[in-house]
Amino acid sequence: MFEDLLKNDIKPSGKLLEEIQNGEYKSKPDDERNIKIYAWLQKNSLISLLQTTSG
Repeated sequence: MFEDLLKNDIKPSGKLLEEIQNGEYKSKPDDERNIKIYAWLQKNSLISLLQTTSG
Protein backbone atom coordinates (compact mmCIF):
# COMPACT_ATOMS: atom_id res chain seq x y z
CA MET A 1 0.00 0.00 0.00
CA PHE A 2 2.65 2.54 0.99
CA GLU A 3 4.76 1.62 -2.01
CA ASP A 4 1.81 2.56 -4.24
CA LEU A 5 1.71 5.99 -2.64
CA LEU A 6 5.42 6.45 -3.25
CA LYS A 7 4.89 5.87 -6.98
CA ASN A 8 1.92 8.22 -7.40
CA ASP A 9 1.14 11.93 -7.27
CA ILE A 10 2.90 12.82 -4.04
CA LYS A 11 6.38 12.12 -5.40
CA PRO A 12 8.55 15.26 -5.45
CA SER A 13 11.22 15.82 -8.08
CA GLY A 14 14.67 17.28 -8.57
CA LYS A 15 16.95 18.14 -5.70
CA LEU A 16 14.21 17.58 -3.13
CA LEU A 17 13.71 14.00 -4.31
CA GLU A 18 17.47 13.44 -4.17
CA GLU A 19 17.64 14.74 -0.58
CA ILE A 20 14.79 12.47 0.49
CA GLN A 21 16.27 9.39 -1.15
CA ASN A 22 19.72 10.07 0.32
CA GLY A 23 18.29 10.60 3.80
CA GLU A 24 19.40 14.25 3.84
CA TYR A 25 15.91 15.78 3.84
CA LYS A 26 14.99 17.94 6.83
CA SER A 27 11.36 18.95 7.20
CA LYS A 28 10.67 22.66 6.93
CA PRO A 29 7.55 24.42 8.26
CA ASP A 30 6.57 25.64 4.78
CA ASP A 31 6.88 22.21 3.08
CA GLU A 32 3.63 20.85 1.74
CA ARG A 33 2.07 17.91 3.54
CA ASN A 34 2.51 15.62 0.56
CA ILE A 35 6.28 16.18 0.66
CA LYS A 36 6.40 15.40 4.37
CA ILE A 37 4.29 12.28 3.85
CA TYR A 38 6.47 11.13 0.96
CA ALA A 39 9.65 11.67 2.99
CA TRP A 40 8.24 9.75 5.95
CA LEU A 41 7.07 6.88 3.76
CA GLN A 42 10.40 6.77 1.95
CA LYS A 43 12.26 6.65 5.24
CA ASN A 44 10.01 4.03 6.82
CA SER A 45 8.94 1.79 3.94
CA LEU A 46 10.14 -1.78 3.64
CA ILE A 47 11.57 -1.14 0.17
CA SER A 48 13.60 1.78 1.48
CA LEU A 49 14.93 -0.24 4.41
CA LEU A 50 15.91 -3.10 2.12
CA GLN A 51 17.67 -0.75 -0.29
CA THR A 52 19.79 0.81 2.45
CA THR A 53 20.83 -2.52 3.97
CA SER A 54 21.62 -4.27 0.69
CA GLY A 55 23.29 -1.35 -1.07
